[in-house]
Amino acid sequence: MKIRVPHFSRVLCARSGDFDRAKPFLAIIPSAFAMWAFMRYFRGLDELQRRIQLEAVAFSFLATCLITLTWAFQQNAGLPRFDVSWVAPLLIMLWSLGLAIAKRRYQ
Repeated sequence: MKIRVPHFSRVLCARSGDFDRAKPFLAIIPSAFAMWAFMRYFRGLDELQRRIQLEAVAFSFLATCLITLTWAFQQNAGLPRFDVSWVAPLLIMLWSLGLAIAKRRYQ
């Protein structure tokens, strides 16, 4: 599928493959807006909700580190390679789990 781009983009990416290499980085723009929206949401929380979110994020980060590092070490033992594109969904799933645990703890 070809994407039609305005003339100024063709001038900036003068060589033929430059724009094709730049396309994957376009996903950074909506991701930056999502991060900005989450930070606005986080700043609006009260102290208890911030503590709950912090515990959930800490749990997610540490559990993701544990899982990915363990998997990386086990690749030498024959496990298939771990695709890095699964790290973000893993972080989100573990954040949801950590959020449920932290909410239950502070009820």
